[in-house]
Amino acid sequence: MKHEARTLFNTTQTLFATHYQRRSYQTLIAGFLSATGNPRPATASDKSAAALSRFLNHYAWNARHLIRIVRTAIQKRIWDVYATRRGRKPTVEIMLDLTTLEKTGAFPNLEIHALKDKIGLHLVVLYVVIGNQRFPWSLLIWRGKGGTSPTQLGLKLLQRIPTSWAQCFNVRVLADSGFDSNAFIDGVHQLGLHGVIGSKANRDVGEGQHLCDLRYQGSQVQFKSCDTHVYAAWFQLRQARGEMVWRYVISTRAAEGKTIVRWGKRRWCIEAFFKTMKSRFGLDQFGQRTALGAVRFLLLALLAFVLTYWTALENSVNAMLDWGRAARVARDDLVPEVIARDALRVLKRVKPILESRGVTCYTDFI
Repeated sequence: MKHEARTLFNTTQTLFATHYQRRSYQTLIAGFLSATGNPRPATASDKSAAALSRFLNHYAWNARHLIRIVRTAIQKRIWDVYATRRGRKPTVEIMLDLTTLEKTGAFPNLEIHALKDKIGLHLVVLYVVIGNQRFPWSLLIWRGKGGTSPTQLGLKLLQRIPTSWAQCFNVRVLADSGFDSNAFIDGVHQLGLHGVIGSKANRDVGEGQHLCDLRYQGSQVQFKSCDTHVYAAWFQLRQARGEMVWRYVISTRAAEGKTIVRWGKRRWCIEAFFKTMKSRFGLDQFGQRTALGAVRFLLLALLAFVLTYWTALENSVNAMLDWGRAARVARDDLVPEVIARDALRVLKRVKPILESRGVTCYTDFI
């Protein structure tokens, strides 16, 4: 499985018809892989901000085709790893969550809305973990109150996952209490998937009782107006300020309480993913004022995550991954042309200074 990241990157470059477009694409990917958290076009040195803005907002390249290329490569990688395995089916953990890319200012062509005291672009993201393979699979934009709810968007994303996953793997859906609705619980069950969902302590479980009144971990309950029986468990979680709070989690399949809790805690993998995407790959740093430009920016950020992770796996990096270092290794391997051009520009700028000091052999500084 060596050089899969390079193969994927080279395949994506075939989308761009001209040398200028490919160079803009390389420059943007290099910006994301710098892992500074600020990949805006204005910070690029290899191309002007105006050229990169035109690439994102106006040039005719197919973002859907880019998604298909990446998904095809991911599917192939999964089958290569798991097709020959024997024994119990591997488990695919599908994590759903909503994240906000906070924005201020005027974005007249984007779906900027307020939600839970946060103003920005709200994304419902489907993130997948299977063994040591992890990747973002799809996302949808929440378009504000009165439209499709985040819960409904989550169900749409689940309906679009490959049918082969359910046939070849044990699929487990993990979501937080924001998806704790009867429609979502019933929808996951009707899709034939196993749901493990955070829940609220005051959910009505009948006979005047609430979820917080249950005495036995793993108890079977049925929420009011919900057709699906669920099994409840709970645990204490330490908050940032040190106080302990109770968290409740439900499973659409029977299991012991400690098992349901273990499943539920796996959901925090997507929180770590969001933190990495924002702090390292600048997912929230888009400045485009068109929907097309913003979506393309988000897709390239997510692609940079996949390329970085695949490069790290090829170099046998352990679970404690330094994302900054891994991204820079991927940048050196995938876009050395951009790095070389940057180095030559710096050398050209300082060359007169060095020569004025009698330095003509610049390799003395290497």
